[in-house]
Amino acid sequence: MPLHLQPKLLRVLQDYEIKPVGGENNIWTDTRVIAATNRNLEQEIARKNFRKDLYYRLSVLVLTIPPLRNHKEDIPGLARRFVNYYRYKIGREINRLSEQALNVLCNYDWPGNTRELMNVIERAMILCKTDEINIVDLPHSFHQNTYQMEQILRGEKFTPTTWMNKTLPEVQQYVMDKAEELYLAMVLKKTHGRVGQAAQIAGIHPRGLYNKMKRLGLRKENFKNSI
Repeated sequence: MPLHLQPKLLRVLQDYEIKPVGGENNIWTDTRVIAATNRNLEQEIARKNFRKDLYYRLSVLVLTIPPLRNHKEDIPGLARRFVNYYRYKIGREINRLSEQALNVLCNYDWPGNTRELMNVIERAMILCKTDEINIVDLPHSFHQNTYQMEQILRGEKFTPTTWMNKTLPEVQQYVMDKAEELYLAMVLKKTHGRVGQAAQIAGIHPRGLYNKMKRLGLRKENFKNSI
């Protein structure tokens, strides 16, 4: 909100009165105000971009919504909900996401939060040629990073000739699973199997880490005595 408009809002919150444009008399109003921002208002106050008195008037009850990257365990449910939503809005008979596509979505950092997830699902619904969204239907930024693939290939003896009978999404998922397994094993070894600490280092929710460990066959007991 521009600085010159902030005193006007503050006056409404304090006096419960508004004056219509062109009017002569104030009108009493009984309203509740819900304000939202993606900025740190305390920092904006220090920079003199936001009035301190208005901040304290608004901050009666503050709800901090964490970014999507901090609660990735919710991504599968949100993604399926958006698929169902756009299924009827766009009119496509697409009703699910592949496991590979879900894993890719869960490993993305989502700088655009839930809105970006909605846009990605909408795009995939438009481009998808089957009844299931797969990795190839996602934007290029979601595909397997070449550098990460090279690092994994150096760490294990792969036989790429065995990939000839696999699809590209299957190979991508295999490489991604190995990357996750190697990384999580490294973090769990560092924390001696303490899942909470490992999740904090990995930047994911402990419940999400437990799910990944179960899928990849990693047991915390195997790391308790690691050096």
